[in-house]
Amino acid sequence: DIIAYFQEHYTPDNMSVVITGDFDEAKAREAISKFVKRFGEGKTKAFTITRHKSEKSEKQKVIERSVRESYVSLSYPVPAITHEDTVVLEVIAKILGEGDSSRLQDCLKFKKGIVTNISTYLFSPKEEGLFIIIATFKGKTFDNITKAVDEEIARLVHDGPTEEEVEKAKNIIRASYIYGSETAQGAARLLGNYQTLTGDPRYPDKYLKALNKVSHLDIIRVLKKYIAGKDRKLAALVPKEASNPHTFAMENGMSYVVNKNQSSPSFAFMIGFVGGLRDEPSGKNGIFNVMARMLMKGTKTKNAAAIAKEIEVLAGDISPYNGRNIFGLSGKFLAKDFRKAFTLLRELLIETAPSEEELKKVK
Repeated sequence: DIIAYFQEHYTPDNMSVVITGDFDEAKAREAISKFVKRFGEGKTKAFTITRHKSEKSEKQKVIERSVRESYVSLSYPVPAITHEDTVVLEVIAKILGEGDSSRLQDCLKFKKGIVTNISTYLFSPKEEGLFIIIATFKGKTFDNITKAVDEEIARLVHDGPTEEEVEKAKNIIRASYIYGSETAQGAARLLGNYQTLTGDPRYPDKYLKALNKVSHLDIIRVLKKYIAGKDRKLAALVPKEASNPHTFAMENGMSYVVNKNQSSPSFAFMIGFVGGLRDEPSGKNGIFNVMARMLMKGTKTKNAAAIAKEIEVLAGDISPYNGRNIFGLSGKFLAKDFRKAFTLLRELLIETAPSEEELKKVK
């Protein structure tokens, strides 16, 4: 089967040979002529790809596997690479999912924290292609992710892109062509790719000229035409069981992570607050180190000695820590004392009342 496929498709009329760099043109032509003679006079049979649209085709496919991170992908049908809307779709892809400042990254990853990563990809072959949004996340549910994606797309349609977003997207696309052509190998790959897909090795020149003309109205028009509220396919890969660690959000906005491991009847914890070396005020070096230590030096009902005794009775440990970006407390106790340990931790954090004397000792 492999040999038959090779003989059918690897024929001179179905190949693009690209040579770049410093070479002798006459010798190159001679070498190419000798090369293609090895394939004989065979020609590739003309073929077309026909897409059958069925009302019964699945719009959502969820697969369960033994994975630690979940994936969800949304795909929208879009036209072939040579269509005039393709360049606009690529600009939209950059605005939505290219880089940390892109709309989907900023909203879903950094503000809402519902994905570990999210990006967009425009698949543009000779035939119809796909506009793809793919995200990674923890857990098994993804309805909140698809809802947030739809909201961001709707917002982009309603408000339109900013001047900065459009310029950034165009610069990223331009840069990909420039950087991709810096080496002889890169230039050959670019020319060969577009010769194969469009029949024109200089197609990137036309593409970049079209890119310069993409406007805000073009972006809104194409979003409405292919993506916003349009039919799409969803594919998801999720764990057979809820992933470990588990991330939860409390009503007050605080997040906490639980990593369950029953191999030992004990538990460890770490609670952190924004601060540390990076946020130390000028002239007050070590202030967060002192603050972390003072959490252990007294509450409204206990002094430092009483706190230390209670920890020792439970055969546990609570220690202050201070890093570059964070400070807080970490500890370890027997599993049977979970409630007692966290009752004490709550008291240390909520009812802190250290004395001046303890502050002098810490300093």
